Amino acid sequence: MAQSLQILAMADDATGALEVGGKLAAGGVLTSVTTRRGLEDTAEALVVDLETRHLEAGEAARRVGALAAAARAGSVSHLYKKTDSTLRGNIPAEFQALIGAFPGRPLVYVPAYPRMKRTVVRGELFVDGKPLAETATAEDRLNPSREGNIPALLKAGCSAPVSLAGDAAALRGLLGSSAPGSIIVCDGAGEDDLRETGRAIHASGRPCIVAGTGGFVGEWAAGLPLRRGYDPPQVSAGRCLVVSGSLHPASRAQVRRAESAGIPTCYFGRQPDRAMIQALAGHAWAVFATPGGHAAGVAGRMAALVRAALAACGADCLVIFGGDTALAILKALGIMTVRSAGELLPGVPVSLAAYEGRPLALATKAGGFGAEDTLLQIKERLENRA
Repeated sequence: MAQSLQILAMADDATGALEVGGKLAAGGVLTSVTTRRGLEDTAEALVVDLETRHLEAGEAARRVGALAAAARAGSVSHLYKKTDSTLRGNIPAEFQALIGAFPGRPLVYVPAYPRMKRTVVRGELFVDGKPLAETATAEDRLNPSREGNIPALLKAGCSAPVSLAGDAAALRGLLGSSAPGSIIVCDGAGEDDLRETGRAIHASGRPCIVAGTGGFVGEWAAGLPLRRGYDPPQVSAGRCLVVSGSLHPASRAQVRRAESAGIPTCYFGRQPDRAMIQALAGHAWAVFATPGGHAAGVAGRMAALVRAALAACGADCLVIFGGDTALAILKALGIMTVRSAGELLPGVPVSLAAYEGRPLALATKAGGFGAEDTLLQIKERLENRA
């Protein structure tokens, strides 16, 4: 393990891992994001995509526990477990594994992401003001999530005692009294709540496992005694291929909005792959998107198409919507590690990779994130940096 490693973060999917990396890099911390499961790296922060979102709970716990044990053995100072902002995945089992690896610490869980309209009130998650069970996530074809009461969710799959901190004052009290191995769930209705939660964690002086969304990692890292000499480069795009494999209504609306604004768009499966590549090859910006209705295997098939498209048109930037799609594309391109370069927009990190001997920029986004004009905003940001 590299001696410079100060932070280890774990995520259960690719867009989540890249988002954490972007937040840390934006805070001046040199950060790498990888799908490798070891700790060997030369960055000051390492984010590992453990790909546990769709695994059985036992295997997810095994992967998390193994990496957490390596971090403890390697004396990594700071540990963060990134969780999905709509509670998908194996959160209880992964928390149990973390507590097992660090039995002397409590786990502080901050599941809110107010900037993305994920708020937590009295332990209940609301998305766009609605209970989780009433949102599109409850109907997710690959990984539905319906239990929005976070203490109930944790207690159903984890043996650790669970407490609820309604505000920073309550958190300070619980950090002073909670037993090692317990979980403290923090409410959060606004950005100020996250800021005060981060301050309470650091003011306590108590070593903790910290878990939460991409929206909290920046507030948590801001109070850590870290080297912050990294100045993220200004990433721009000359030719950009957008790939949306997400079935979430938010991403599909973003693609339709961009198409209506004149960005050439081809829908996967509606015409032969070769015809799609030829149709988009002459444009500086183009979109490959799924029309919906077929989740099984779509990410891998789109990834193969992207590899062929890059060979044909030589794009220097990929914009990718959806964690499964991002992972499949990185695997198809043989990219295992990228360097984080900050954020274009909240929830839209940008990273730098090498592909076939040339630089390739990556802008990524979770499927459910963003307003209808998000893709157009991404295009404007990348073009204005050129």
